[in-house]
Amino acid sequence: MNKKSLPIRLLEYIYHYNVFIPDEDDYDDDDLDDNNDKVRDPALTLKQQLYTTRLYIPLFISKFHKYNDLLVSPQDRLITVTNITPELFSQLSIEHADTLSCPCSTIAVPYEILVSNTISFHPVCSSIYVSKEWIQALYLSYASSLLVTDFRTTAKSQFELLADFCSICQKTVFESLTDLMNEQLVTVQLLSEDQVRSQILANIDLIKSSIPAQIESIVKLLQITTQSNSIVSALNTNAYVVTDLSNAQIPYIHPYSTQFYNENSSYQLNFFGQTCNVVSGIAFSGFYSLSMYDSTNNHLQWPLYYPYLPNKIIPNVTVDGFFSACTPLDGLLVSTLDCLYSKTCLKNFADYFPDLNQTNSTWSDGLSASFQKRIAVKDLLSDLFVEEWLPMINYSQYFTSCAPKRCTYTEINHMNLFYTAALLLALYGGLTILLRLITSFSVSVFFKVKHHSTNNNFNRGTRTRTTDDIKLQRITTRIYLVLLASSVCIFLLYKSLDVQTTNIIVSKPSLIAYKQLQETHSDSLECSCSNIAVPFEKFVTWSPRLHQLCSSDFITENWISLLSLTQLTVLYGARITEWDGFKGTHFRFLSTLCQLANKTVTDAIQRFGIQSFITL
Repeated sequence: MNKKSLPIRLLEYIYHYNVFIPDEDDYDDDDLDDNNDKVRDPALTLKQQLYTTRLYIPLFISKFHKYNDLLVSPQDRLITVTNITPELFSQLSIEHADTLSCPCSTIAVPYEILVSNTISFHPVCSSIYVSKEWIQALYLSYASSLLVTDFRTTAKSQFELLADFCSICQKTVFESLTDLMNEQLVTVQLLSEDQVRSQILANIDLIKSSIPAQIESIVKLLQITTQSNSIVSALNTNAYVVTDLSNAQIPYIHPYSTQFYNENSSYQLNFFGQTCNVVSGIAFSGFYSLSMYDSTNNHLQWPLYYPYLPNKIIPNVTVDGFFSACTPLDGLLVSTLDCLYSKTCLKNFADYFPDLNQTNSTWSDGLSASFQKRIAVKDLLSDLFVEEWLPMINYSQYFTSCAPKRCTYTEINHMNLFYTAALLLALYGGLTILLRLITSFSVSVFFKVKHHSTNNNFNRGTRTRTTDDIKLQRITTRIYLVLLASSVCIFLLYKSLDVQTTNIIVSKPSLIAYKQLQETHSDSLECSCSNIAVPFEKFVTWSPRLHQLCSSDFITENWISLLSLTQLTVLYGARITEWDGFKGTHFRFLSTLCQLANKTVTDAIQRFGIQSFITL
């Protein structure tokens, strides 16, 4: 006889495996039927035991596996902490940053109780050089008759503008601070000190970037309006006015735009095209000793060192860090104010401004050299003349105002090894006893029902049945089956509608994982941010496109210079050229407007970029 293979023997063993083989003492009780006291068939008893075993083993495995997972797997436990202090919150933030939640009792906290600002402005704004006494002492009644590059021509106007810039910037900064202090910091959850600081500093940075852009736009618009409309300065820095009599002995006045000499331009362009209504030239300022007559004769073109000038005119003394231009404003914006830090330079002022000798002598001491940074006034204006802006944030006051009553976080509990082993043993014993009773009873009932049932009739009596009895029993059976089926359907429907909520935590998900979760669990998905304030510039890019004119050759220096040679030019009464179309001044105006528009858009994008997108 051939030996059976191991798999076949194993299958036969499993097929005939019987967990419910009774002990010898149990056979006497099991051989009798409970209802009719008849001896039971051993084959039927064995069959019942095998069915019971096959029902028992899958139930035992499934239940043991389920309860084993519940006992062994880590359990999430919600921990509530009261009596919150800043130190305790800081510790909890470090240990449970992902799940910590501390709701505020007061969600809106005014900035005025959280922030104090220490602002120091440029030293010139608090010096004597922006005082009325100093400015008035620089006044000369004949200033408009001097050379364009003579510092006496524009000194009073430039220091007056400097004082106005300081005043406007200081006033604007303090007004903006007042508006900021009236705002509120809105936080639903208690924030850490770094998060509070980042939000407040973001708002302050927004103020620091938005105000200068507005002031610069106004100044730039004023410059292009003055240049394009040929508005004449009262100091004659951008105009040369000729008065004479016509052939009919009628007096007339004819203004000409002063001309800037650029050593990098051609002779023709310097002689005809470098006028102040087209270009804005810059030259060093100084003190000259020309007579009034010579100053008037040499007023048209500046500075006075161009090659074809018979006698070059140079200043006696230069004023370091100050420049002359078509208007006092143009010259001031590029000035670095170096002379105000030098006692040697300031000493020359007394020789050319006599009224200074009647003022306070402290003006000759100058500003402290330790503050000198050689920064142009236009750059100081961009910083609102602010040297240092130090916001002090009172986090303890924010914590007190927020007043969190409790904090909650989730803690994962891992089972102790010995405790888990004891539970598993107890579970094994309990499941063994319980499932043996349940499966034995279920299979026993099944066999009894099967033995006593005929034609699915569960109401057959022991007496002789009539036709009416059978009909009634069948109707009763059908009603029973309908009710049973209905009960099963209702139970299944209830279980299908019975929703159990399970919280699943995914730590530090990637963007792909977040998108997948959003698609599958959009109704219940909650993702808290580590940083609730994210600047727009981190995730938004802009590509503004201006009108095509602003990128064309029509606003380039070459084109404007070419057109400048075709404009109406009169020299010593002779008409040189004339063109009635668009002139260089028009295209200079368009060029400046394009620059202003581009800067306005760029500044607006920058201001928007540093604003924060708040997500709780």
